Amino acid sequence: MLHALALAFAVVAPQSAAPPAAAKFAGVVSVEGKMALADGTQLAYTLHHPDGVGPWPVVLVRTPYGRRGSARVAAPLVQRGAAIVVQDVRGRGESTGEWEPFRNEAADGAATFDWLLAQPWCDGKVATYGMSYLEITQ
Repeated sequence: MLHALALAFAVVAPQSAAPPAAAKFAGVVSVEGKMALADGTQLAYTLHHPDGVGPWPVVLVRTPYGRRGSARVAAPLVQRGAAIVVQDVRGRGESTGEWEPFRNEAADGAATFDWLLAQPWCDGKVATYGMSYLEITQ
């Protein structure tokens, strides 16, 4: 089941900023990885999830602003039983490829949904949220 949420949320960090030290939040496990697209582009993500193996409903945030520091804003949802995936869009943060604003968001977002639904830790429920450019990525 697919749900779309438009909540006021933004992961805003300057592209040139050094990543902050990993923050620890009670009951939140954070894992970094990269998701491969069909054209070879690698989209970097951070998965924040509750202790355990899941499955959980997933909230997806795709951002051009950098995903570092997202544990702080993800913690309240994770502590309520959801997994949060914060992904750097193509060509931004630690994702490969060239960033062309608005051009790849629909296809890359659809591929990300397919990837999420195939993960054993996803219970089949995926929501998105964000504002401004993050709404475009939805």
